Amino acid sequence: MSVPAKGEFCRIAASSATVRAKPRKDAAALGTAYKGDMCTAHGWAEGKDAWVKVTIKRIGITGYVHSSLVAWSNEELTHTGQ
Repeated sequence: MSVPAKGEFCRIAASSATVRAKPRKDAAALGTAYKGDMCTAHGWAEGKDAWVKVTIKRIGITGYVHSSLVAWSNEELTHTGQ
């Protein structure tokens, strides 16, 4: 698994992903991101390589999402409206 660079673009690959306050499944939910939502990676949660800290652009929330729910991209995708 590659390590996302700070500021690397990503998107939610699962149908939905809960953005959490801390890098664990039982942490408080901050919001929900949906498939295709763009995000910016801030790196792996320290000591918790299964969680990545991201900012979800659509809802403006920064928190932790399980890495299995995220797809990585070198450049920001553009929505075409189709």
